[in-house]
Amino acid sequence: MRVRHIKFGHLLLGVFAIYFFFVVGRVLYAVYLSEANRFDHQEIVLGDGAPLRYVAAGDSIAYGTGASSLENTFAYQIAEELAKSHEVHYLNTAEVGAKTNDFLNDQLDIIIAYRPDLIIITLTSNDVIRLRPNELTLTNYEEILGRLIEDTNAQIFITGPANFSGIELFPKIYQYLIEQRAEELNKRVLSLEIDQVRIHILNVHDEWTAISGLADKVLAEDGLHSNDFGHTLWRDVFLKKIAITL
Repeated sequence: MRVRHIKFGHLLLGVFAIYFFFVVGRVLYAVYLSEANRFDHQEIVLGDGAPLRYVAAGDSIAYGTGASSLENTFAYQIAEELAKSHEVHYLNTAEVGAKTNDFLNDQLDIIIAYRPDLIIITLTSNDVIRLRPNELTLTNYEEILGRLIEDTNAQIFITGPANFSGIELFPKIYQYLIEQRAEELNKRVLSLEIDQVRIHILNVHDEWTAISGLADKVLAEDGLHSNDFGHTLWRDVFLKKIAITL
């Protein structure tokens, strides 16, 4: 009986291991290997009028992962909208998989050196997915905002974490865990004492709650990132805030 029990235990362990690596493989594909990840993010100049230096930064959402073309990424669509009344100098510094510490190390100095008038940032979702402590994420988040306020004159539009309740890529238990962490982090991000004249924190987590049941309509084939329609929703969320400010 004991031998059979051990063998059955090994079988269960093997099944779990196969499932684990299958899920990890899907997540790695979604985060790093999607064909939509590969955009040539060089500086682009659009439109006529008063010059406006615009930076999109952060993680794969701002990078444009899931969109079918550069022109269909929400950050580029914002540049096109701004170009209706400005000569827009647009730079995208976002990195797929970026966490808050990656932003501090790899993107912040580039953004500051560009001397932007407008910055949009999607951030903290990868901190949640990687189960990084919320306290560490908040510390990095506050440092990012502090540096941008001190070293730029830009209007800053930044998000907290996305809503994970409709993401079926992850196992149910893991999905529940990260969504609980995202909800807590989002509340704490929204409660930060900030310069509300220049910093605008977008509550995308709660905005996305209303469409969490529409994953088949807003998610790309990788099951994690936004498709073209999803990018239009991101565009509209940002433009609604930007229109009030500019």
